[in-house]
Amino acid sequence: MANLSPPPKLQFFDANGVPLVGGKLYSYAAGTTTPLATYTSSAETTFNTNPIILNSRGEAEVWLGSPLYKFKLTTAADVEIWTVDNIGAAQIADAAVTTAKLADAAVTTAKLAFDGGALSGMRNLIINGNPVINQRVYVSGTATAGANQYTLDRWRVVTSGQSVSWTDSAGIRTVTAPAGGMEQVIEALNNLGGVHTLSWTGTATATVNGASVANGGQVTLTGNTDVTIRMLGGTWSQLQLEQGSIATPFERRQYGAELALCQRYYEAETAGGPTNNDGLFSAGAAATAFTAFNTTKRATPTMTYTDLALNANRFSDLGGGVHNQVPTSGSPISIITANGFFNDFGASGSALNRWRILYAASAEL
Repeated sequence: MANLSPPPKLQFFDANGVPLVGGKLYSYAAGTTTPLATYTSSAETTFNTNPIILNSRGEAEVWLGSPLYKFKLTTAADVEIWTVDNIGAAQIADAAVTTAKLADAAVTTAKLAFDGGALSGMRNLIINGNPVINQRVYVSGTATAGANQYTLDRWRVVTSGQSVSWTDSAGIRTVTAPAGGMEQVIEALNNLGGVHTLSWTGTATATVNGASVANGGQVTLTGNTDVTIRMLGGTWSQLQLEQGSIATPFERRQYGAELALCQRYYEAETAGGPTNNDGLFSAGAAATAFTAFNTTKRATPTMTYTDLALNANRFSDLGGGVHNQVPTSGSPISIITANGFFNDFGASGSALNRWRILYAASAEL
């Protein structure tokens, strides 16, 4: 059965039925104001400008990618005519997919790709892109004491004395980046190279490896190299860097999964949190125990440690309720690896006591 041809070109008119010469067609990801590219042909190799400027007949060639779009049509002077949401390519007709069309040779890896990227989870290279993980217990708006000080997990403030602040709503954290910027370094092992798209919600500007990138814009990465993302001078939320040339909806990962990703670079045990490094020792005798990190670190971390009263290089005797205890070895931590560390204890006190320390382990890039 023959099918009716769709319009080979889109044509738009003003309220008087006159072709909308020089009009503008903006394209966004459905339900958002994040720019989403359209194409000049079915080959999907060349992007249209965004907005598309209509020709002398009010026409444009508009080819869509896989996601749903939102279109906004304006005059040449940017006066809005209409906005339409949830626009998609034609759907597959009933009975159009046959066994023959699903033959092995017809289904290729390239055809299963989502704009050159992953079809499903873990496509966002940004860790803590909805930055609710805050192991350092950084307080919103607190001025940093030095350059490149880490605040929210994986995010450091570039300029000393500046700060990060935020508001939370319905599980989404909107951050205000300082004028000097806040940045995250993506580990080289996670960068496979090629075209990537950076997108977010908010007024902040962004750079990738020092070069400005527009919201929804593309950048070409060299594989197996560190990548520095910097957000500057405005608000941002739901930040995403993904392979391919299309900005897809923000990937929400479960809190525990996001925390584990953060802990590859930093973890801390605080007085009010759960513990995995207490044990027993005999009075006057040395004791050694191994504490495993929650997540294996990127490299052997730098560690700081205190007792429960925050005395550096000391441990707390929980049995006797005594702090500022000096270990037999002089330090409560001896051997440090990417997987954990050894605790060395032994001090005066009752015959059998329980010890505990607080620690922070950093393997940030």
